[in-house]
Order: sequence, then C-alpha cells, then structure tokens
Amino acid sequence: MISEKKDFNKNNYLLKCLKLILFELQINLDNKVILDIGCSDLRNYSKYLSIESKEYVGIDIDSKMIDEGRKKLENKKSRLLVRSAENLKFDNKFDIIIINDTLAYTDKHKVLDQSLKILNTGGIIISLYNNNITYNIHKLFNPRKLLVIEIIHSIIVIINTIIYRISSFKIFPTTYNTVAELNTLIDSFNIGSKKIWLDKTQKLPYQVINFIIYK
Repeated sequence: MISEKKDFNKNNYLLKCLKLILFELQINLDNKVILDIGCSDLRNYSKYLSIESKEYVGIDIDSKMIDEGRKKLENKKSRLLVRSAENLKFDNKFDIIIINDTLAYTDKHKVLDQSLKILNTGGIIISLYNNNITYNIHKLFNPRKLLVIEIIHSIIVIINTIIYRISSFKIFPTTYNTVAELNTLIDSFNIGSKKIWLDKTQKLPYQVINFIIYK
C-alpha cells in the first residue's frame, strides 16, 4: 500500500527543486524574463520567481487562482494572466519557461512546441512534478474525494492514456506521463539538449518525472 507522507509538501518540494536546479546551472534570475505556465495562485516557487527575476509572467486557466495570485504579487514587473497553456501568444520571448505539474492535463506536444517558439536561444524549459501512474495508484489509497470517485477517475485516466498511446486519440485531456513518452516527445523537436529523470525519493508520496530542455 502507498501511504501518504505526512511531512510532504508539494509547494516546498517544487521550490527546493527549482532553487537547486538554478544553483547547479549557475543561473542568475535578476536579468531573466520568465514565463510560468500553470502558476495557480502564485505558489511558493512562483512567488520566488516573481520577486527574483527581471520580469515574470504567470499564466493559469483558472481565473479564481489568478485573482488570488495577484494579491500576493510584490514585484511591479510581474504579471498574472488568465490563459491556457495551449495558447502561448506573446509579443516577446522568454529566457526561462517553467511548466510544473501541468503537462498531464494538456496537449503536451502543443504546449512544448509553442513554448520552444517563444523561448530565446540559450534559454531553458524546466518542467517538474510530472505525474506517472503511481500518482493514480496513490489516490486510490489516499482519496481526497469519495473513494468511488477517485477509483473511477484513476481508471478513466489509465484507460485514456492507453488509448492515447495506441491511437493518439484522447477521450479527455488528462493522461499520466512516462519517461519514455516524454523522451520521445522532446526528441521529436530536434532542438538543443535535455535532461530527464524520475524522482522517486522517499520523501515523495509517489514518483514524478522532471526534465530540463536547453535551447
């Protein structure tokens, strides 16, 4: 049985991972223009980016989350917009694009394709917390809603993913991720280099896939 890890906090995990990546790559944020796709209500890492960067744009499809996030903004050069991850139309380009805990709910090819088009040469895409099938299993033993709802949802996501892998057709947007799938997807763009890894540390309640694309 997969049990909930009571000391785990997703927001803190994302902030810690992001800071570690930026440190290892020796990236100084104060001269960087950042796009944060799926910023929600300005989570810990999003607020950090908005404060430390030269310019920050966060987008989310949920208008209520954007309204809540705007209350937390401290940098006048930061903006939050109600916008889909699949509609990345901007007049300017970005040095860093963040796509955390989002791809599974989107057309992944479309999101990465559009992201690469608005990413400056020499820029990077960082994508953390991409759920794999262990997340769906985890929800069965740690339901946040009625167990029957979690069971139905998890089964539908698994079936939807299998159908998508075979036919490229989705019943609805959500599919779980695999390292092989994301590897193939990133390679299809034939641009820059990448690093992709499965994070299965004991502090995580389930496995997640993280990756970086260098343009």
